Amino acid sequence: MKTIFASLMFLVFSAVAAEYPACDVRQLRKVPLFIQGEQAELEVKIKGAPCYQATLELNVLAHGKTAYSYKAPFKPHVAIGWKDINEQAAIEYAERAYSAVYFKNCDELLPAVLGEDDIYNYHTILVPAPVYAQFKASQCRAFEHQIHYEASRDVVFPQNTSEGIAVSEFGL
Repeated sequence: MKTIFASLMFLVFSAVAAEYPACDVRQLRKVPLFIQGEQAELEVKIKGAPCYQATLELNVLAHGKTAYSYKAPFKPHVAIGWKDINEQAAIEYAERAYSAVYFKNCDELLPAVLGEDDIYNYHTILVPAPVYAQFKASQCRAFEHQIHYEASRDVVFPQNTSEGIAVSEFGL
């Protein structure tokens, strides 16, 4: 009887696992960002079972240390249905994270004050306005990443520092 029950449980688990597969994606690449003279790497990890419950982790690494880290549920970062979230969707998301559009000069940060006609409905400055203005006027680099499929965060990497600073969040 125990063998039959165990076999049935295995079949049920196998059917559920086939319908809702797990994600286990990890990519590490050099990116156009230098931290204290060393080219940084971006690590993208998406792991969990089932895939729609996976966790997304982004790590900017330099000098063998983490200069910036972000961790959140993966699902809110992609605008696809729960059943369609699979490892291929996770791989495609990771590939987009390495796009050059996500790395920019600090003078490309959004203005501290947006007009009514700007495409973003919200833009939250996470640091005092004068500090934001200093970053925007400096020669630093910034990394933009999603915090939701319709929202992003800017993280600046000031020269002569080893850590990124989240400065703003924006989106629709």
